[in-house]
Amino acid sequence: MIMFNFTLYFFQNLNNFIMKKHLLSLVSLIVLSLLTKAQIDNASFENWTAGNPDGWTTGNAGPYLFCSESNNAHDGSLAVFDKVVNFFGNEFASPLCYGALCMGAGTATAPQAIHGWYMLTSAGNDYVYVTGAMFDNSGAGTGGGITTLTASNVYKEFVVNMYYTSGVPNGDSLLLDFLIANDTAGAWHNGTSYTLDDLSFGALSGVSTLTAQSSTALESISPNPSFQTAQIIYTVASEGETILNLYDVSGHLVKNIVNEHQGPGRYKSFVDVSDMSQGIYFCKLINGTSCDILKLDVQR
Repeated sequence: MIMFNFTLYFFQNLNNFIMKKHLLSLVSLIVLSLLTKAQIDNASFENWTAGNPDGWTTGNAGPYLFCSESNNAHDGSLAVFDKVVNFFGNEFASPLCYGALCMGAGTATAPQAIHGWYMLTSAGNDYVYVTGAMFDNSGAGTGGGITTLTASNVYKEFVVNMYYTSGVPNGDSLLLDFLIANDTAGAWHNGTSYTLDDLSFGALSGVSTLTAQSSTALESISPNPSFQTAQIIYTVASEGETILNLYDVSGHLVKNIVNEHQGPGRYKSFVDVSDMSQGIYFCKLINGTSCDILKLDVQR
């Protein structure tokens, strides 16, 4: 029981632990022994060993599997799927952390921001808390950033903007973790899960840059022409009901792809066209008073 209580306490307070000064010396010893990388290792979660993504730490132990492979990838073949499980009679979430023992890994580049794609099914207003932190080779913190991921039934891009004490990106070791959280209830909920894929270093971004756009926009449809599945990337400029439909040349509705409340951001959705006749179709995106249309060519 003592070990269980300690484990529960550790995981619930991981985001505080990794930022505490008394861990800096341990972090420095670990990261100095790791190879430096220009980007995040196994950032697309394509490589797995014994049920865990290579280069990452999960809470998987015995019959308690928090993380697993997902075929519902944003790109490529696999993504990582993380969920709340019943752990000794209680609903429990475990962090997904970059590096061995959640201690991060060396990197040749200090990022301005960390980008990625996710989907989230939320029960009881659960969300995912994302923490990034950079350290130099002495173990001193140089910067960090946080963001939260909220419910989305389709892939949505997220950005963790990194802020540095010097004002300039610096450091050679990255800590990064994802944890399901809940501020109001103080507990996790059965049914909450998220899918994560395609992490990368990128430019600073934020809601302010998205809301500055004049209208919602369809960015791209690929492949186009399409034979089996088309990938649609679009941007929502203002919070509200978002509808993404596919119409034939006569204006008849063929498929409803998205119909949900979405906040500002960049999204990616998939549509199966394998059951559709060859021809020209139109993809129409509506968000509030904004509308955009792109042509989709279906081939057989």
